Amino acid sequence: MNTVDYPLVNHEMVANSPYFAPLLPWQQELWQRLTMRVDRLPHGLLFAGMAGIGKHAFVWRLIAWLLCHNRGQHAEGACGCCDSCLWLASATHPDLIVLPQESQIIEIEAQDADGKGQKKNLNQSSKSMHKKVSSADNTAIGKIKVDDIRALQPFVNQGSHGRRICVIDYADTMTVAAANALLKTLEEPKAGVYLILISDRPAKLLATIKSRVQQIPITQFSASCAQTFLTEQIIKQQQIQSSKSSDRVEGGQPEAAKQIATQLLAIADGAPLKALAFFDAPWYGLRQLWLITWRALQYGKRSSIAASDYWQTQLDLTDFLQLTQVMINDLQRLKLGIAPKQQDIDFEQLTALMDKPFEKWIQLQHNIDDMKISIGQNVQEKLIYDELMQQLATI
Repeated sequence: MNTVDYPLVNHEMVANSPYFAPLLPWQQELWQRLTMRVDRLPHGLLFAGMAGIGKHAFVWRLIAWLLCHNRGQHAEGACGCCDSCLWLASATHPDLIVLPQESQIIEIEAQDADGKGQKKNLNQSSKSMHKKVSSADNTAIGKIKVDDIRALQPFVNQGSHGRRICVIDYADTMTVAAANALLKTLEEPKAGVYLILISDRPAKLLATIKSRVQQIPITQFSASCAQTFLTEQIIKQQQIQSSKSSDRVEGGQPEAAKQIATQLLAIADGAPLKALAFFDAPWYGLRQLWLITWRALQYGKRSSIAASDYWQTQLDLTDFLQLTQVMINDLQRLKLGIAPKQQDIDFEQLTALMDKPFEKWIQLQHNIDDMKISIGQNVQEKLIYDELMQQLATI
């Protein structure tokens, strides 16, 4: 194929596209089961489970394979070079539509001369829209409304000689009216059309929706598999960092990496990709500093405004909210007499500060969730920072 037909596409973009990423270790068996019965797949599929287990990675790879023109010769994934694969790599595939709009933003990481990633959007959605979306938390995603579902009908009903795929990401954010509008499409499927739903919170889906789709057991993987995967990834990261440092360390540190992986998996409730994101997050190394700030606020040694001004120079609000949630979770466990998940931090010195009613801690968690939603509504971050610091000073 002449690459002139695809001026936006190069081999690096295809290689780095999520549609062609390698299968995660715990997805191998599921992939084989699904692809072996490709001609008998139901028209409605639900990939559900907590964030950070690889649902999206699996779905994007499956979509690419289902649409691939050379699927018969590539059982392990899409070929990456046919018309369909190049359309996917350039985010212009005519037989794929994704809701909500935020989920259509597919980023390709282009390596610069220093090896640092520079992310570029392949479609024309705004960067500010993507900034509001977290891959590990859908609290910033807006509701999918009935008009959004109705707008899918021309695509779903349009004739096609091949497959057409409609993905509804964060399906649990559909309004009741939107879910009811989707029911008709599920009840009267068109030949060759797949409706793929993705949800972190399937309990929020209407029972009538769940009864009309087949739920894929994406959550079935062992804790040991997650542990091994995360440990290996941490060792790789440490080796990369070591190679860039003047104080080089030969090889990885398997035992230390395993301990880090154990703690990260505990914090991330067993979700390996979420745990890996935590390890890479800028806030992870600032957890002890967060506790120092909280103690200073509690004892009145620092004003909430001063603390707010300082932390605004350290982390963006999304990262600070994630850090605060992780720390609050362990403080709640401490108050209940349960061992904290973070074993590398000494929480015992904070016992004297745990006299507030437990309801206040629960309310703080709810407030943080509300603050995450506020970020998506373009509320000034300084105002949220100031408010959160005031609450931390009085909890």
